[in-house]
Parts: sequence; C-alpha cells; structure tokens
Amino acid sequence: MKVKKPLKVIFATLGVILLLLVLDVFFVLGPTLKLAAEKIGSKALGTPLTIERLSIHPLKGTVQMTGFSIANHDAFNRSNTVSLASMDLSVDMGSLFSETVTVHRVAINSPHFIYEQNPESDNISEFIKNIQAFAGTDPDSAKEKELLAEEPAGKRSKAVIVESLEINDIQLHLANTDNPRLDIDAGIEQLTVSMTNGMAKLHNLHVSNPGRLMTTNLFELAEIRAEIDPSTFYADRLSIRDIQVLRPYLYLEQNSETDTAAEFVKIAARLAARIPIQKTTDETETVIITPDDAPASPPVELHNLTISDIQLKLAGTTPTTAAPDTRMLAGIGSVSVRQVDGLMQIREITIPNPQGFETTNLFHLAEIDISIDPDSVFSDQVSIETIMVYSPEINLEQTENSGNVAELKTVLAGFALPAKNDTESGPEVTPADVIEPAPVPIAEMPVILHTLIVTNFAVNLHLPPTTNNAVPGLADIANLNPLGKISLGGLNPLSTKEDSGTNTQVNAEAGPLKLVAFDLLTIEPLKGLLQIDGLQVANPPGFANRTLVEISKFSIELDPDTLQSDTLFIRDILIDKPRFTYERKLMTDNIKALQAEIEKATAGKGAKEVPTAEEPDDSGDADEDRKVVIEQLLAKDGSVKAKLSVIPSTPPIPLPDIRLKDLGKSEDIEEQGADLSDALTEISDTFYDAIIGTVSSATGFGMDALKSVGALLPEGGSTNGVTNVVVSLESSVFSEDRTAAEADLIEEPVINEPAEKTNKRRRSFFHKRRRIL
Repeated sequence: MKVKKPLKVIFATLGVILLLLVLDVFFVLGPTLKLAAEKIGSKALGTPLTIERLSIHPLKGTVQMTGFSIANHDAFNRSNTVSLASMDLSVDMGSLFSETVTVHRVAINSPHFIYEQNPESDNISEFIKNIQAFAGTDPDSAKEKELLAEEPAGKRSKAVIVESLEINDIQLHLANTDNPRLDIDAGIEQLTVSMTNGMAKLHNLHVSNPGRLMTTNLFELAEIRAEIDPSTFYADRLSIRDIQVLRPYLYLEQNSETDTAAEFVKIAARLAARIPIQKTTDETETVIITPDDAPASPPVELHNLTISDIQLKLAGTTPTTAAPDTRMLAGIGSVSVRQVDGLMQIREITIPNPQGFETTNLFHLAEIDISIDPDSVFSDQVSIETIMVYSPEINLEQTENSGNVAELKTVLAGFALPAKNDTESGPEVTPADVIEPAPVPIAEMPVILHTLIVTNFAVNLHLPPTTNNAVPGLADIANLNPLGKISLGGLNPLSTKEDSGTNTQVNAEAGPLKLVAFDLLTIEPLKGLLQIDGLQVANPPGFANRTLVEISKFSIELDPDTLQSDTLFIRDILIDKPRFTYERKLMTDNIKALQAEIEKATAGKGAKEVPTAEEPDDSGDADEDRKVVIEQLLAKDGSVKAKLSVIPSTPPIPLPDIRLKDLGKSEDIEEQGADLSDALTEISDTFYDAIIGTVSSATGFGMDALKSVGALLPEGGSTNGVTNVVVSLESSVFSEDRTAAEADLIEEPVINEPAEKTNKRRRSFFHKRRRIL
C-alpha cells in the first residue's frame, strides 16, 4: 500500500504536466509562434514583422491569421512591403502522414505586395541583404553554390491537393521613391481554384497606367475560366479541357505631355538598371540531347482555348476635353485554339477608320483558319498544313484634306520610341565586321507553311464627294494631272495633308472604286507555286471604265530554294485570258496614269527628291542586289477594248499571245539575273506595246499618236490632212447638270481645217475655259 501511494502521486503529476502541455499546444502555440515569428522575422528582415492574431488548432487542422505585415525600409516611401488582411487554412491532419496532403480550404483576403525603387537600390534587394547577413551566408561562395545545386537522390516530394482556394483583392504595386508619377499597380478582384473539380476562375484583372497618363488602366481583363482534368495535375501531361478568356482590352494614350510608349520605356529602363547582369565566361558547355532524352509527348494537352472580344483602344485628349476620348483602334471578335487537333481560328479582325471618315472600317477580315500538325507543335519544326483567309477587305478613303491610312500612321507615329543618341548606340560596326548567316532553305526553317489560301480579297477606294461641278483647270497645260486631286500619289489615302498640290476636282463615281480584287489566291511555298483566280485591277480615277484589266488566272512557278538567295529563279509565269480596257485622254492613257500613280505611292510624297552630296541616296541599296531570272512568261487568249476620247468604245479586240523567254539569263553565272525593277519594266513595256499595237491596227490611229500628248491622228495622217480629229476632254469630266456656258465650250471635231487655224482655235478654247474656271 505504501508503494502504491507514491505511484499514484507520480502518475497524477505526469497527468497534470501532460494536461498542461496539451493546453499549451491548444491555447499557447499560436501566440508563441506569433511572438517567435515577429522577433526572428523582424531581425532577419531588418524591418518590423507584425501579426495581429495567430490561432492554430492542431486537432482540427486549422490556422487563422489576421493583420500580417512586413514594414518597408526607411529609405522608401511606402509603409509596408507585404500586407495581408486575413488568412484561413484547413488541412486534413491524417493526410500529413500519407503521400498526398489534402488541404480542405485556403482563404486569403487582401494580399498586397510592393516593389519600390529609389536611385540607389530597391526594397527587395535590401531584404535579401539583411537575410543573408542574418543567416551568415555568402551566395557567391563556391560552397553555397554547391549546396544549392545538391538535391537528395531518390527523395519524392509529397503531392498536395487543394480542394478550395479563394484569394480576394490581390494587389501588386510597382513604386518609385523619387518619381511617384511612374508608379503602376496590378490587381485581381478574385481568384478561385479547386483541384478536386479541376476548376479555376479569375475575375477583373487590371494593370494601371503611370500617373502622367489620364486613362485609368493600361490593360483590363473581365474573366478567365479554366477547366482541367483533376487526374492530370501530377501526371506527365497536364490535360486542359477548356479555357475561356473574356474581354481583354489594351489601352494606348496620347496627351499633351506624353504617351503610353514613352512612359513605359522609362519604367523598363529603371527595372533594367536593377536587374543584375550575370557574368559569363568564354567557356561554354555544350549539351547534346539524344532521342532518348527528348520528351516523348508534349507537356500540355489543350483541348480548347477561346479568347473573346479582344480590343486595342486608343485614348487621347483634345484642348476642349479634360477626360480622354477612348475609341477602338483594332479588335478581334474571337480566337479559338485546339492544340490537340492542331486547329486555330481567328474571327472578325477589324481596324476601324480614324475619326472624320465615313467608311466604318479601314480593314476587315471575316475569318482565318489555321491547321497545324499537332505532333509538331513542341518539336524543332512546326508544320502548318493550311492557312485559310476569308474575305479580307481594305477600304482606302480620301477626304478633301487627307487619307485614312495617313491619319492612322500619324496616330501610331506618336507612339514611336525615341531614337538613341550616337553615344548610346555603341561603336560603329563596319560591313567587314558583320557576318552574314547562310540562308536557310524553306524546308528547314523552324516554321514551315504548306498552303496559304485567300478568298474574296478587295482593296476599295472611297473618293470625297465634290461640292461643285467644276471641270479641270487648264492654267498650266504642260503640268496638267488628269487624275487631279484624287490621284493615288498626289492626294490619296496614303498621303498626308501637305501632299495635295492641285486644285483639280473630279466627281467621284457612285460607290467605292475597287482598286485591286481577286476571287482566290493559293500559295504553296514548299512547291514554289502561286495562283490567283479572278484578278481585277481598277482604272485610275477619272476614266470612264471602272476596270483596267481582268485576268481569269495568273500563276507563277518558281524555285523555292532561291527565295532566300540573291537571285530569284522563276520557271514559268502564266496569264490566262487577260481582258484589258484601254482609254486614251488628252494628256495620257489609263495605263500610263496607273504606272505614274504607283510610282508616286511607292516613292512617298510626289517626285523623288534629288540627294545632295552630304545626304547620299541609300533608299535603293536594299534592293540593288536582288536579281530575277524568268525562264518563260506567257499571256494567252487576251483581248482589249479601246476608248479614245469621245469616240465610243470598240468591241473586244483579240490580243496576240505575249511571250517572253530567258529574261535575265546569261551564260556567265556570276552575271546572271536582271534587276527586279528592270524586269518588271520590261514586262510592262512589252504588254503596253502589244496593247497599243492592237488598238492601232484596229482603229487606224498611229502608235506614236496613241503614246504621245496631243491630237489623235489616224495612221499616216498629218496636220494638213483632210480628216483631222481633235481630241476633246473626256465627256465624263462634266456633270449632267453642267451650265450652258461650260457646255458651249466642248470642242467639236472640225473637218478640212488648216493646222494654223486649228492651233489658234484651240488656244482660244483653253483661254475661255480658264476664265470660266
């Protein structure tokens, strides 16, 4: 009995101690860890780490924390680097001893993070320095690098399954101590994830603009919804069943002080200054990947990705508006990707017209369908089987002052990055220092395209409506431009306001002018084939017919391996059933007028300026080395209709077959190839001479007369002949409701009139017209 009593006392004492320990674990563990974290964390970070409340319940597997924060360093303006309103965590305690840890719930509210810079450093770097000093480690030492590189062999990490994760009010702040106007913020309203259901949702993502921009956000995204196969989270291949991205909007802004590009260049420069540069040695280790090391299958299996309502918006202020006026600069209706099937679809690509133009869109494309070999997506060479482009349409529009393309270019030019100073550009590199890489054959490129198909392409020209019925002024007959103000090179959709140099006006035809159009384009790069069906080229404005040429089929066969070489080798060009319309006016014909307009449009503004000795002309250097060899060109089964001034149009006249062979060929291989511009000139001259010759034979007018400026004379005619025909101005220049005074001035043919009298009467005719105009 005496022995049992001490044992009871001992067991009772142990029970009390155990009870106290349990009570300490349940009621004191949280506060104890809170104090330890605050004390040790503050010392390690060099700034106060505080926790308002920490509660831990081991049996329940719950952790609750409120009011967590890490203060910023004194050298920075923002108060806290990290702050957290609250966090709730619930874990299945039994799963801690299994291979898969189950987390029932994680709820985090208002996690805020601040990265702040000043001219000398940033807050994250300061924290890292303090932690390294506290731990007594040197990350640059060889021993530390060795320890970091070592990984326990055969150790397998536990899998973690989160049944419910919810994070609200996520905010990331990029701050600048010395220039707060460069601060930007990013935020997410809510993020929810369930690994058991494979669902993830993100609501209202935004990235703010810097302070000098008036638009609130640079980027906005309404929602992302993702569905993932839960069984593949820890598998070799993650299977994503569906991703939906809704309303991603990107904003560009120009105001009186700055623009989006300029502000983000400043921010990027500051970030780049803080990123450490990793020093590399000349010795590099070559890693050889054998077929056994290559991945057997792609790491991700994407069944469907859809991005809807993509918009690039433009915001700007005017002297009369304080808030930015926002409008869409470009948009895409939807993008759909099915990686497992190798399919991609883009719908409704739109570039609206700038303000001040009547046409709704400058560019619109109905749909693009892309078919890719799915097995090649993660390989060294992506194989695109087919790209189908449906109904691309370009609307060039001209007002009295400018064109829509010029206005859009002016807007976008405002976002151009500033040019680097000579001191920033580094040492000058001479051509001898540049090593040109060897051209890569098309079949060996990282991305290869087998077939490109484009349907129903059109470039439309919308001319400005005239406010009066004025006819062309002939004050300077030598410099008369018959196309006048609406010419594609003078005042055109590609030109700026200062490009216009004439007061001539021509009434626009009803509806847009279809400059270039075709029904079907097929390109097979690997085979070197190109074919266009139903090609149409419009007459320049001011001519009676709307179409200059219609071609049933235009095809080119070339050597694809020469696309990357200095000399392009074309085996065959076929032009099947070309239907030309030839029109001759007082000063020119429609073919020469179109050539002049193309030259003006490609040269920029008007005539090309003559380079001075101080400013050599280098504009053509890039194309000087480009040569072309054409083995054969054939245009067959063609015809031409002719309209010579006021004379009615002729019926279609058969055009003889046009053949060109061995253009640019030479026995000397080094000299082989003609300049591309020279080859195109020779082809166009050959077609022009064939058309003129055919019209001359059918109408009796001489070829020289058709090509020259002035009167049209039949073959063998003279100014003293019997049947002189004086060319009048095109009747279409005058409107139907022209005044009687203008109508009386229309010049009529005069028979049996001497040349001297003809010239005198014509001078009087032009003088009267000049006074009326």
